[in-house]
Amino acid sequence: MTELVTSVRCECPRHLATILRSLIAFEEYSEKCGNQNVEDAELHRFLHLTTALCRYDMEKALAKVLTH
Repeated sequence: MTELVTSVRCECPRHLATILRSLIAFEEYSEKCGNQNVEDAELHRFLHLTTALCRYDMEKALAKVLTH
């Protein structure tokens, strides 16, 4: 996606692809992050879910840009 040429004359597709890569990396990290207690586990579940929701929205944004 970062190399894709679109009719959009801006860097939005590249930036969105970069953001998505970062979100995917953090989503995977937070899922596997170590937990020392129940509170840690709850925090990491929250971070994982929140990141997944953000990723989903950003994927929709990228799809809209690419469709444009």
